[in-house]
Amino acid sequence: MNGCIDPFEPEVKPQASKALVVDGFINSNGRTTIKLSHTYDLASTNGPVTEDKAQVLIQGEGSGEEYLLREVKLGTYVSDSLVLNPATQYRLFFRTRNSRKQFTGQYASSYEAVKTSPPIEALTWKVVPRGLELYANTFDATGQSIYYRWDYTETWEFTSAGQSYFVYENHKMRRRRAEEDIYTCWQTVHSPTIKLTSTKRLSEDRVTEFPLLEFPAGDTRLRYKYSVLVRQYTMGAEEYAYWEALKKNTETIGSLFDPLPSQSTGNVRNLNQPQEPVLGFVGVGSVTQKRIFIVARELPQWSFTSGYESCGYLPEDVAPPVSLEEMFGSGENIPMYLYDHEEYGLIFRSYPVECADCRVRGSKVRPPFWD
Repeated sequence: MNGCIDPFEPEVKPQASKALVVDGFINSNGRTTIKLSHTYDLASTNGPVTEDKAQVLIQGEGSGEEYLLREVKLGTYVSDSLVLNPATQYRLFFRTRNSRKQFTGQYASSYEAVKTSPPIEALTWKVVPRGLELYANTFDATGQSIYYRWDYTETWEFTSAGQSYFVYENHKMRRRRAEEDIYTCWQTVHSPTIKLTSTKRLSEDRVTEFPLLEFPAGDTRLRYKYSVLVRQYTMGAEEYAYWEALKKNTETIGSLFDPLPSQSTGNVRNLNQPQEPVLGFVGVGSVTQKRIFIVARELPQWSFTSGYESCGYLPEDVAPPVSLEEMFGSGENIPMYLYDHEEYGLIFRSYPVECADCRVRGSKVRPPFWD
């Protein structure tokens, strides 16, 4: 059956005022990072506007404790490494400034008790019919954690579609030096989804094989070597409800049976104008983390994708009357290697830069934890 789909552009009215967004949590055993920004219109291509030059502090309830966060880049504020008292409740307090650096607003989160995350017992994985699944396992013998959240950072090694042995520069061709290699790189991405679970209805505070990641058989990320760093947080019931609502609003809306969107404002308020909407929930607690590696030799004999399938199977020949300057002068093509052509003699083969230079997709700097 044939058919067509007409594009649909929803009519969303631009908002004159942009809600303040507070992203981060108070780390009770380490550095705290808080990002301040504003919501932006759906049609905007500029992204969020940061809230810079603010005065941001961590305050202890009734203890007189106060820790200043410094702005390390626009809208991002970082504390020194702290060890907070687990018997004290803490909040985030900050003042915003206008273009003349005058204070214009005072904001604060609610005071929250310190939640200490138990260690991640293990990160496990197993091969399943559709590919591979990776799980988190944890246990709190005190039974105080109950509400869990995870995020993660993935890193994997990959190679470009072909290896280049030459460099064209200053209108001349030369051999590529070892330190100029653009064949092997590493790509790093952060978790795009919210991972939550609760042990409230279980007989013990234990999480067994909670699914964090799924890989289809032959996934590019597993082609050579893959690593993931998982961070675990625990929280109170209100914070868990906030993240659960946020997950439903961002990940499970779009079909007939999905939940309706709901307002998730969090625990941050404008102290001068309480009616102003502020998005974000600033919890207080420690974070535990664990890293795992997976190498291709541990996996079945899958046919792995490279990520460069659209590049074709063979490079392009650079034969007369095409000059080297015409082909490589713009930098859009990369010389790969020389070979002996039966008609033209020694000629170069070429790949587009997006197929030959792995730096287009990642970094050639080997991660410090890569062994």
